[in-house]
Amino acid sequence: RKYPTPRSSDDMDSNGAPADCISVAAAKPFPFTAPRGRLGLLNIDWQRDFLEPGGFGDSHGNNISLLQAALGPTAALLKAARAAGMPVFHTLEAHKPDLSNLP
Repeated sequence: RKYPTPRSSDDMDSNGAPADCISVAAAKPFPFTAPRGRLGLLNIDWQRDFLEPGGFGDSHGNNISLLQAALGPTAALLKAARAAGMPVFHTLEAHKPDLSNLP
């Protein structure tokens, strides 16, 4: 989607996008621009059971060190999203202790 061309430099952010947009020039695989107020952060399954030694992920042979290495960058992203007033959503996977509610 194309956004309206700003009328002056006061109407642009540091990446040259309209000031009412969020722009990430270094995003991969291409620069990203989106209107403010239409974005949110979704964190899926950032639970101790998936990330810690002895948890579900570890007990199934997953290399949890890869997930643990992502904790710092994810925490920084979460902090930035909250500071920007962006809505933040978290998912939670939960089961009864005896796992009787699994499909």
